[in-house]
Amino acid sequence: MIVIFIVKRNFIIYMSEAKTSFRLSGNSFVITARWLCYGLLFLMPLFYLPVSLDPLEINKQTLLVLVSFVGLILWLGAMIFERTLVFRRGWLNLFPPLVFLAILLAAIFSQGPYLSWLGHSTEEFTSVLSFAGYLAVFFLMANVFTRLVDHQRAFAVILVSAFLAGLWGTLSLFGLNLFPGLDYAAANTLGGINDFVLFLVVITVLANALWMSHTPESTLFHNNWFGWVEKFLVLAISGLTFTALLLVDYSFAWILLLAGLLISFVFVFMRLRDFPNYNRFLLPFLLIIASLPFLFYFGTPFKVELPIEVSPNYTATWNIARETLANDSAILGSGPGTFTYDYAKYRPLEVNQSQFWNYRFDRGASFALTSLATVGLLGALVWLLFILGTFGRTLSHIFKAREREDWLPSFVLISGWSTLIVAAFLFSLNLTSLFLIFALAGLLASRVMKASVQNTFTQSPRLGLLFSFIFVLVSVGIVSVIFITGQRYLAEAAFGQAIRLDSSGAELTQVVDELDRAAQANRFQDIYYRNLSHALLLRVGEELQSQDQEEQMTQARLQYIQALTGASINAAVRATELAPHSVLNWLTRANTYREFIPIIGADAEKFAMSSGEQAVELEPNNPANYVDLGQTYLLIADNSMAMTQSEDPEVKQEAQAKVDNLLSQAEGVLLQAIELKDDYPVAHYQLAIVYDRQGELEKSIAKMETVAKQNQLDVGVAFQLGLLYLRRNGEDDLNRAQNAFDHAVELAPSYSDARWFLAAVYEQLGDFDSAIEQVLKVQELNPDNQVVAERLESLKAGQAAAELPQPLAGEEGIVQVPDGQPVQGPGSASPPSANQAESETQPTGF
Repeated sequence: MIVIFIVKRNFIIYMSEAKTSFRLSGNSFVITARWLCYGLLFLMPLFYLPVSLDPLEINKQTLLVLVSFVGLILWLGAMIFERTLVFRRGWLNLFPPLVFLAILLAAIFSQGPYLSWLGHSTEEFTSVLSFAGYLAVFFLMANVFTRLVDHQRAFAVILVSAFLAGLWGTLSLFGLNLFPGLDYAAANTLGGINDFVLFLVVITVLANALWMSHTPESTLFHNNWFGWVEKFLVLAISGLTFTALLLVDYSFAWILLLAGLLISFVFVFMRLRDFPNYNRFLLPFLLIIASLPFLFYFGTPFKVELPIEVSPNYTATWNIARETLANDSAILGSGPGTFTYDYAKYRPLEVNQSQFWNYRFDRGASFALTSLATVGLLGALVWLLFILGTFGRTLSHIFKAREREDWLPSFVLISGWSTLIVAAFLFSLNLTSLFLIFALAGLLASRVMKASVQNTFTQSPRLGLLFSFIFVLVSVGIVSVIFITGQRYLAEAAFGQAIRLDSSGAELTQVVDELDRAAQANRFQDIYYRNLSHALLLRVGEELQSQDQEEQMTQARLQYIQALTGASINAAVRATELAPHSVLNWLTRANTYREFIPIIGADAEKFAMSSGEQAVELEPNNPANYVDLGQTYLLIADNSMAMTQSEDPEVKQEAQAKVDNLLSQAEGVLLQAIELKDDYPVAHYQLAIVYDRQGELEKSIAKMETVAKQNQLDVGVAFQLGLLYLRRNGEDDLNRAQNAFDHAVELAPSYSDARWFLAAVYEQLGDFDSAIEQVLKVQELNPDNQVVAERLESLKAGQAAAELPQPLAGEEGIVQVPDGQPVQGPGSASPPSANQAESETQPTGF
């Protein structure tokens, strides 16, 4: 009812203004631009679309760019239409463009151009494109909100939007998700839980400032009915905020609320005589008094389970920023949106002892510290000038203004704006938060800057010509940006569709088609190419598995597989070209070349090693990268083993030297991984395999036994340990091998290779009945396997095998479970899905 009433009344006002403006000609453009600003103020906290992979940030960015740029064209067009340059003058106009220029310069020299210019994966809010939208919003707000009633309507729109967002978000904290497409826990239209409470706290401070300064003349429609609506909105938002804070129980959120309310009281004391109704101070006082016990003593009274949002702490974020400034660029930083690269390069060693050791964070503990790393000292300086200039000018205005209606909107706005600035030092921000910083700053500028300067083009034809030329350039630029934004959004929609298809178990060809469409629509997004490369790699595997082994591959099929192979490699290479500082791109490239070593040969070996080494260089403190590189060395060594049996002495010697060198390199990087994370079972497992290849069977078994004790539910470890016991064949090793294979069969009863070798153990022990029993079960699982049938016949005839059988999968160490996925030891889950969203941002934590 509240929303319907406001929309109805505002529509009537808009139509009456429009009629008047048509009589006044070009002002209709300004009115339309103003209402577009109202639309942004209302929609930005609420807007989401479940079309893209991320339903919030990219959609909010698209909305911001489209609406603000259209509004900018209308405002500039109004001046062309009326042949008069109308612009509020004041040095506050300088600060937002300076911030934009600092972001622009940092993006030009950025380590991640796409992230810096357009943004992706919740990093859109720091991009040049978003800051262009913020800049447009600032100048629109500063120049089209010229009357007190314009600000009153803006306050009303903000309150209604915050009430709806707060109500729906608070219900989601209790487990009631009202938003289709927002499937994560505690879904809301602001982002994470911290983003949600930050927004509510800021609007609560603004609402309480409005509440304290309330007079009958300060409401929107000057009647008692809407006065009651305004009271309801302020009280409801305050209640929702307090409830959300109780649910989240985050100390910095309580501190932010207290800081914002205290800042408001500082401004109140500056003009205490102008606040006639002291009863209006009761609500903010109650909020302060009620918050203190929960900040210092009490926890949440609600029994709800909420996801914990984790990020690098302030110390870690500061250290990463300091290292980035010292080693990359102190002036410009690493580039907007590239904190994930900084974190990868300078992450603390201590994180390897936490459960978040393999996460890659896209932001630090606070927006201020994150920005210090990404936009450097220059960016930090202009942000500081923007904050101090806006705050100081507003403070002066509130102190010196004589008329109540002159300083009142400034008091309300500076209370909320100052709270946002405090939040920037305590929290990570998002697109809605930064939009509010520039929108509220623009509204402040419209109150504190001097009256508009008016220069007619008839008096200065050159000015008119210059302004017309600038208008054409700006319009063409805006239209181009809108077109690029549309193409980018189509690509994101295709990528989101690929993810949904893959999650629903659709055919891999459909997934590849959508990924290819995304890459074609946006040729500058490395994530699309990275995932496309992996999907094409899986397609090659599908084609090879579907080939009948008894039939010769046709030339057409061979060419098709070669084309898929080339496309997979090209996509992986393209990803590294687009974002050469992305660790995930180099890991994907290394994995792609490694998988194609049997097909391509020496070139694939060289590129697999160099790609893995580049990943280690970009993220030197992550043990997983060293293990990945060690696996590459090990695979190449295994692939070169055949040449050590050559009859040519030189070839044999050269091959053996190559194998020894590769195994030595594998051992080195795996030991480095263990040094970084001594409880990393995958590193110990792979090191045991390396020792085995080096002929150090005792060291291999000792290492594998340690891994088995720490990973008692891992079938791959149990199987490998059994094989090692069989190969050593020492005293009581047959019994040890039997126990290991029995354990593997217990973990995976349909695990053919475990039963296959368990039968070999029984055979060596002379228990042919038990051996036959195991082989019969293997035959049930593999009814068409001729090797199984022949061995069963030999066992029934009482003929013992002269040597150990080969694994059914055809390669020792990579064995098959019934669903066809390889088992390779601890932590080796099945291969990732075709287009897993391997963005630079993963779940935050430590």
